[in-house]
Amino acid sequence: MFTPAVYEWGLDVIRAFQTLSSPPLDGVVKILTRLGDPVVGIGVALFIYWCVDKKKGFKFFFLLFLAFALNVAMKALLKVPRPFLLDPAVALIPETGFSTPSGHAQGSAAFWTLLGWICFTKHRRTGAALAVVVPVVVSLTRVYLGVHVPTDVLLGLAAGYLSALGGIHFYDPLGARISPLRPSFKALLIAALCFCLNALSGGEVNASGALFGFTLGYVLLRAGRAAGTEHGLEAAGDARGTAAGVAPPRDGGALFRKLLHLGAGGLVCSVTYLGPRVGAYAAGLGDNPLVGFIRYALVGFAAAFIVPRMLSRLS
Repeated sequence: MFTPAVYEWGLDVIRAFQTLSSPPLDGVVKILTRLGDPVVGIGVALFIYWCVDKKKGFKFFFLLFLAFALNVAMKALLKVPRPFLLDPAVALIPETGFSTPSGHAQGSAAFWTLLGWICFTKHRRTGAALAVVVPVVVSLTRVYLGVHVPTDVLLGLAAGYLSALGGIHFYDPLGARISPLRPSFKALLIAALCFCLNALSGGEVNASGALFGFTLGYVLLRAGRAAGTEHGLEAAGDARGTAAGVAPPRDGGALFRKLLHLGAGGLVCSVTYLGPRVGAYAAGLGDNPLVGFIRYALVGFAAAFIVPRMLSRLS
């Protein structure tokens, strides 16, 4: 699949796409490609978790970051160079890291599939259309911009859809088996999963670190609720939004209030990210994989445990 002949064909496809290049089209494509940025999926997952429904938000976040971590592991395993390293003339935007599979294609396929499954409960056709159209558009933009050849995005789409559909199929049955376990056993399971992902990641530990911290925080939050110490925002039901086929908000607040919660949570996570980052680089440990894993685990833990507790008290 990644023979020199196939790769050269991929470069020819990029050059053919770029015959259409113009400053206005380039600008539009650079905007559309952002639909596949990880920050979009993270923002939506956190909004659902903090402001709508913690169980659905955790499911969304866990499966999305599992797809991110699998992409990192596959790139480290395949080690396929970016097309602009072979022909610098095709690069319309800068990118780093390996090329195969496309992270934007895989992430957008997983994100929009999960979004349709979790949120568009009354309008499955709309959710399915978004899950097909948006990832395909994002994939085409990655080829146009010269950061991926077609085989990169095809493998990314396949991996993203498979990971999302596998998560949809297996999450609830596995969750039913894991749910009765003690929190300490659950923490060991997620630690083992993240250890395996780290072993395959080639030193890129951001996704697995965030996955570990977020899952650990959620496990502790649930344990606190079971003990009667967590009063989360999901306590009150609300039927609003069901007519649109979107999961109903459960804290009864207005959209403005939810956005304030999102902003407050984002601020806490930003401080949690920037503080250890500055300290790590000041100590000369900024590129240490273990330190990086701990930093992202702290951000994930803050998002899953600290922010909901803070919002619960503010409410």
